Amino acid sequence: MLVCRRAARRCPGHPAAAASPAAAAIRLVTGRRFAAAASLAAVLAATAPLAAIVAVEARAESVAVADRTAAVQSTLYFGLKTRDGVGVSEQQWAAFLAAEVTPRFPGGLTVLSAYGQGGGPGADAVLAEFTKVLIIVHPADAAAAAKISEIKAIYTQKFDPQGVFHTEADVRIVP
Repeated sequence: MLVCRRAARRCPGHPAAAASPAAAAIRLVTGRRFAAAASLAAVLAATAPLAAIVAVEARAESVAVADRTAAVQSTLYFGLKTRDGVGVSEQQWAAFLAAEVTPRFPGGLTVLSAYGQGGGPGADAVLAEFTKVLIIVHPADAAAAAKISEIKAIYTQKFDPQGVFHTEADVRIVP
């Protein structure tokens, strides 16, 4: 490969006259250091696209993490067996959901039908019953916690169930 020993400023067609970081490195050096500078410039030029890709991927990852929203997932297990043995019907459950739960959490919720077992009122008793599992993802604040408590109290007052079980977990909402 032939190398022009003239300075780039005197030779506009010289490769070192190009406006890139690699060309700037070549322009800064003359004489014996030209070969080392050319090697450095080649490495810089070769790694520049990789650095740009890494920067874009890092930015995308930070945006994705920043877009996630911290929240609480409350899961309530409403036993459908009542103390009088009658139980909560599907129509009663649907009316309770529409009147008490949906107005408090209009942003959305999930209801699952399940069968569960748990500790009963006696020491060795096992309570087995059909259950409605209500899952609500909501902000981690006192207002939402109060709404959950209200829902549990109203259900207990209205149906006198053998149990309402409640769990919470910290979650992130990912768009």
